[in-house]
Amino acid sequence: MGREGSGPGEYNSPIGLLPFMGDSSIVVDLGNGRLAVVGPELRMGRTIPIFLIGGMIASATDTLGGFYVDRLQEVRVARERNPAASDRAAVLRVVEAAPASGDTITHVTIAGPPNPRMWYPWDGWAVGRDGRVFAVRNRDEYRVDWFFRDGRSVSGPVIESERVAVTGEDRRIWSEQHPRGSAGGSVAFGNRPPGPPAAAAFPSRFPFANSRDVWVDREGRGWVGRYEHQTEKRPLYDVFDAAGRRTARVRLPAGRQLVGFGRGALYAVRVDDVDLQWLERYDISARPVNREGPRERRR
Repeated sequence: MGREGSGPGEYNSPIGLLPFMGDSSIVVDLGNGRLAVVGPELRMGRTIPIFLIGGMIASATDTLGGFYVDRLQEVRVARERNPAASDRAAVLRVVEAAPASGDTITHVTIAGPPNPRMWYPWDGWAVGRDGRVFAVRNRDEYRVDWFFRDGRSVSGPVIESERVAVTGEDRRIWSEQHPRGSAGGSVAFGNRPPGPPAAAAFPSRFPFANSRDVWVDREGRGWVGRYEHQTEKRPLYDVFDAAGRRTARVRLPAGRQLVGFGRGALYAVRVDDVDLQWLERYDISARPVNREGPRERRR
C-alpha cells in the first residue's frame, strides 16, 4: 500500500491505525506529520495535517469524524519543571469538519511522578465508535465516568476493590524484564544506562487499573484492565455498562494481549516461542461475559 516518501500516496514512519468515518481508517503518519485516510481498497487518499488537530497525535477517533487528544504531554513537561504543577490534563474532542475547534470532554489525573518507571495510578480513557468517552478514575477510589455526545454524563458508583500489594517477587520480575530500568523512566546521560530502580522506588501497592488498557467495545461497554501480581499471566478485565456499573469480569487465556473489538468479538494477540504474533478472535456475543475465559471463535 503506497510507498515510503512524503508525496501523495506515500508514508514516512506510520505508527498506528485508527477507525474512521464509514468504512475508512486513519494511518497515523508521524514522519510526515499527517493523518492519511485509507479506504477498504487499500489506497491512501486525502491527508489531514496533524497541526489541524492542535499539533498532537490523536489517541482515538470515532466514526463520526471526531479526533480525541489529551494534554498529558504538556502536563508531564510542566511537572518535570515544577513538581507542584497541576496533575490534571484535559481530554479534547476535535471535529474533523471544523478542526480549529476543540471541546473539553473531561479532565484526567496523572498522579505521582510525571515520568514514572513502573506502575502508576493515572486515570485512563477510551472512546467508542459513537463518540462516547469512557474515563476511569484510578487515584484514591476506583470508579468510571461516561460522557456522551449529546452532553450527558454519568458517574458510576465507587467499586469496592482492594489494591494488590506489591511483593518482592513483583519487584524482581519487573527488574528482570527491564534490566535498564526502562518503560518510561528517566533518560540516562553519558555511557552508563540507568540500572533497575531501588526497592524504595516501587509503590507499595498496584493501582486499581492499568490506564493504558482501557477500551470501549462495539456494544458500548467499557473494559478496564486490572493490575495483579506479576506472576499472573492471564489478563483480568472489569466490564462496565452505560450506567458505570461493573457487570462482569473477564479473564483472558495466559499470554494474551487485548488489541481491539469487533461486532460481538474480542481480538487478542499472543506471541509464540519464535516471536511470531498470532491474532485471535474470541466470541463475546453468545454468552454472558461474567465468567472467566471468553470462547475462542477463530484464529
